[in-house]
Amino acid sequence: MAGSGVARIHVEVSGWFGALIPPRCPHRLLALAASEHTARLLYGLQGFVAASPSCLQRARAANQVLSTFRAFAAWAVALPRKNGTVDFGGHAAMGAAGVVLIWLNQASEELMALDWQRELLCQGPALSEHRVGSAFLGIARLQTWPWLVDAAALASARQLPAVVPERVLFARSPAEVLIHILEQLRQPAFMVEIGVDRGQTSQLLLEALPNLTLLGVDPYPGRYNGQPSTERLDQMGGEEAFSIALGRYAQYADRAQIWRQSSAAAARRLGSAPDLVFVDGEHDFESCSLDLRLWMPKLRPGGVLAGHDFAANEPGVVRAVAQLVQEQPVQPDKEWCRRRLCFSFLCVFSSFWDHCGCAWQSWVSWCRVCF
Repeated sequence: MAGSGVARIHVEVSGWFGALIPPRCPHRLLALAASEHTARLLYGLQGFVAASPSCLQRARAANQVLSTFRAFAAWAVALPRKNGTVDFGGHAAMGAAGVVLIWLNQASEELMALDWQRELLCQGPALSEHRVGSAFLGIARLQTWPWLVDAAALASARQLPAVVPERVLFARSPAEVLIHILEQLRQPAFMVEIGVDRGQTSQLLLEALPNLTLLGVDPYPGRYNGQPSTERLDQMGGEEAFSIALGRYAQYADRAQIWRQSSAAAARRLGSAPDLVFVDGEHDFESCSLDLRLWMPKLRPGGVLAGHDFAANEPGVVRAVAQLVQEQPVQPDKEWCRRRLCFSFLCVFSSFWDHCGCAWQSWVSWCRVCF
């Protein structure tokens, strides 16, 4: 929870959202302000990591977090709210400001798990780093929510009904979201997973969906992100990971297999059209961009191109996804329109919007069919 890390992530988050939400859209400032309040909460939580803090230190740290949260709450509650068209985690008629209130509520739930009265009165031992860290991570996850503010604003402006179920909104793993998406596709579904690692996600999907056919693609080149696998704690990209994945896939040999080859080679080799492709390979811009461009045309009409780690600490993924959509023509061809993108646990699709006085291609728009 280093301060420099929070600062870097916040700068990147603000920069990306500030660039991708057009300046003339009023909800742009709303999304960035909510992100700023969240960053301040994260800074405040860092005040609890000191070893053996004094009573004064405990009280100061607690007061800083609580006063920061009160400022966030006062700002969010005062926002003018209009009914929107998004059912957001069970909350109906949400627009951009409504999403901010749910954002605030999620931060509140993380903070309420900590005993602030004890810190203010210096009663008992100080909060453990584990408990503070858990709240920190829960709140840090909210830094991706400017996308949700943007999507709610767009959907509501165009009067497009959309549903973001709680199961998807608060999912803690890619598998949870993929299961939900796959259940909405034609059955039996055929999925390709780019980047298998040890096969954890594959196994969860195969266990949950008995009719799923899965092809895993991973070259296991003995390195990941420029680092030899043997030097990594997780051994990602190495022989150990491959061996574990093979064992998991062997349990479902009648409907699952691994191709140990590059994404490009697999795309050339595959003759059938997947219902869903999940891209979670190398996360640098060049690799991710290549994966997206290789597999988007392979999808069947109505299929889904999905991915992982669209987040502040993976700028290559963010850039690759944004560029893919921005390069589509103003009038997307029929095949493009019949395929969908699902990234960062959001079901999104390519469409052109004329919103807030600016015409721009928005891929962060709710796709009702997916949910």
